Amino acid sequence: MVAFFSWIVLNNASDQIGQKFPGYVVFQNQIVGSFYMPYWQGHKKGKVYHSIVQEAPSPETASIFSLGDYIGVVVLPVVSGLLFYILGLVLYYFSPLMQGRQWLLLLHLAIALYLILSPDFQMTYRLQPIFMLAFSMAPALAIQYARLFPMRQEKKVLWPWVISMLFLLMHAGLFRYPEKWLWVEKLLVGYIVFSYGYWILQQIIYIRKYPQDIQTIVVKYQLKGQLMAFIVPLLAVIAIFIYDVAIPLNFLAPLTILFPLFFFVGVLLGKIQSDKMQFAQIERRALLGNVMTGLAHEINNPLHFIYAGVDPLRENIMHKGDPAASIELVDAIEEGAVRIKNILQALRFYAHPGDRSVKLENINEIIEQSLHLLRPLWNNKVTLVENFLLQDEVQCNKTEIGQVIMNLLNNATQSIETQGSIYIDTKKIDNTAKIIIKDTGVGIDASVQKRIFDPFFTTKKPGSGTGLGLSIVQDIMARHNGNISVESEKGKGTTFILTLPL
Repeated sequence: MVAFFSWIVLNNASDQIGQKFPGYVVFQNQIVGSFYMPYWQGHKKGKVYHSIVQEAPSPETASIFSLGDYIGVVVLPVVSGLLFYILGLVLYYFSPLMQGRQWLLLLHLAIALYLILSPDFQMTYRLQPIFMLAFSMAPALAIQYARLFPMRQEKKVLWPWVISMLFLLMHAGLFRYPEKWLWVEKLLVGYIVFSYGYWILQQIIYIRKYPQDIQTIVVKYQLKGQLMAFIVPLLAVIAIFIYDVAIPLNFLAPLTILFPLFFFVGVLLGKIQSDKMQFAQIERRALLGNVMTGLAHEINNPLHFIYAGVDPLRENIMHKGDPAASIELVDAIEEGAVRIKNILQALRFYAHPGDRSVKLENINEIIEQSLHLLRPLWNNKVTLVENFLLQDEVQCNKTEIGQVIMNLLNNATQSIETQGSIYIDTKKIDNTAKIIIKDTGVGIDASVQKRIFDPFFTTKKPGSGTGLGLSIVQDIMARHNGNISVESEKGKGTTFILTLPL
C-alpha cells in the first residue's frame, strides 16, 4: 500500500516537471503550502505557508517547475516516508515480544503516509482524504502506543480516538472555508503536540521509575530518537503556525527517519543486555553447582547437632531433668538451625537473579553472604583475613555485586593449590568504596593478564569454566559506574581491586 501510494504521488507530480507554476504550491482550497524551494519567486514575493491566495497568479512570479524542484519538493518527503515505514516494519518483526508493537507499526504507517502524501496534498489533489485520515489519526495512535509501551496500561480509553475523529470531520468538512480550516489545522497541530508531550512524559516516568530495567535501555533510545527526529520539525511547525516563520518543511522530512533508527539501536542494545544477563545467570548457577558438594557437607554438620540434641532434650523434659542441660541442648540446636538458615539464605540469594533495583547496601554483609557459600570449599587449606573498615553503605544492586565478590573469591580459592591465605579489605578512599581481594595463590602470568576480562577466555581445563566470569564482573562494575583492576605476579598471588562510587 505504501509503495503504491508512493508511486502514484511520484508519477502524478512528475507531470509538473517543465510546466509553468506560480512560484509556490497551494492546497486545493487556495492556501499556500508548506513545501517550497528557497529560490522560488512566489516565496520571495510573500506567498508563504498559510497565505490565502485570493487573486490569479501574477505572470511576474511564474516559474518553470524543474527536476531539482521535483526532487526537493516531491522525492525527498516521499523517500523519507518510505524509509520511515520500512524501518517501522523492521522494528515490528524484530521485536515480537514488544508490548503494543502493532500500534507502533500503525503509527509508522500514519506518519509515513503523511510524508508521502504531502506533495499530493499541495500539488495534484488525488489522495486528499487519505492524507487527512493519516494526519488526524496520528496523535491517537501515538497516545495508544504510549499507554502500552513502556507503561503497559491495559485499560482501554476512547478519548484519543474521539478527538481524532472530530478533527478528521472538521478537517474535511471545513476544507472549503480556508479561514475556518486554518483554525482547525492549528488546533490539530496543538493536539499533535499534546500527544507528543504525553508520549515523552510516559517514557520519562518509566525511566525514572525503573532505571535498571532492560526495557529502560530501549525506552531511552526511543526517547533520543523522538527528540532528534521530531523536536526540530515540531519547533518548525510551532514557528510556522504561531509566528508565521517561513521554513521549508520538505527539507525536514528526512529527520523523521532518526526515530526508528534510534529505536532500533535501543532494541538491539536491550537484546544484548538481556543476553548478558542470561549469561550472568548461567555463570552464577555454574558457580553454585561447583559449591553444592561442599554445601551438602556444611548443612549435614549442623543437622547432626540438631538430631543429636533432640532425643536428650526430650528425655530431659519428660523426666524433669537439669534445666541447665536443657538450655545447653536448645542452644546447640539453635546454633545448628542458624547455620543452616544462613547457608540457605545465601544459596537462595545467589540462585535467583531477583530484581535489578539499586539501593543503599552494606558491602560487608554481601561479602559475608558469599563466604557462607564458599567456606565449605576451602577444606582447611585457606586462611581468611578480614579487615572491614568501610562503614558507608554503597548504592548498588546487591545480587550483582554479590556475584562479583563470589566470583573473585572462588577464583582466589581455586588459585591456592595447597595452603594459602585470602585477604579481604573494605575501606573508604576519597569518595569511593574500595573492596580489595588478595590471595597467595599461583598468580597470573603477565601475558595472560591482558586477556582475563575477554569473554570466553579461560585458563582452566575444558569443562571447568565458561570463560565468562571476569567478563561479567567487569560488565557489572561498569553498570555501577565503578571499575576493577588487577595486580598479579606469577607465583606470588593476585590482588583484585573493586572501586564503587559513594
